[in-house]
Amino acid sequence: MARNSIAKYLLLVFIVTVLFQLNRSAVAQEHLLVNIQAVQDELGVTDNEAVTTKLAELVEKYRKLESMVAFEVTGGRSFMSLPTRQQNEARPKITAKVRELDKLAAEELKLILTEEQITRLAQLRVQAFGAEGIVSGNFKEQIGMDENQLKEMRTSAKAFAESFASDRSEELSKMTQDDARKLFFDEMTAHVLAQLTEEQQQKYKEMTGEPAELPRFKGLR
Repeated sequence: MARNSIAKYLLLVFIVTVLFQLNRSAVAQEHLLVNIQAVQDELGVTDNEAVTTKLAELVEKYRKLESMVAFEVTGGRSFMSLPTRQQNEARPKITAKVRELDKLAAEELKLILTEEQITRLAQLRVQAFGAEGIVSGNFKEQIGMDENQLKEMRTSAKAFAESFASDRSEELSKMTQDDARKLFFDEMTAHVLAQLTEEQQQKYKEMTGEPAELPRFKGLR
């Protein structure tokens, strides 16, 4: 697959990710980040072997538990193999069970990290979400967005994502996957933030804290 084709595919992932996140509760999922080197650096735990070991064990524990949820709900069948009607019936049950696991993981994190580190971890999660977190509605209550504004933003973001690859095709063809993904992520985030009011932008800034150099994360909810 040519570089430009790969870049276009990566940009369309944004739309899929947002659609997956729509109407999902913003239950804390910070445990999905704590095993990442850049996050541990930000938390100041990189050289604390006792803490990093506990974090690695927690991540592994909840990854295994969450990987079993869909099979439990579907009776051992593959979710993707189910007819659409059965997928629609199973999805809210899976989401509810995963949210409960997220809550349990958040409580366990409090036994490992300090209150200050927990606060910073929450900020890093918002940063990791970027534009996707805003467009999906994960933070609409904290930011103060209503449904009309959210609907307009989703339409605008989708149009931006669809046009980005074609408008920047020559530039993207010369970039690596990672560079193309970062460029898109940064510009989409700027595009989305520009549609917030000054008050909403300030609230979002407070939620993110000091900017950090973070890799793009997969699997966030």
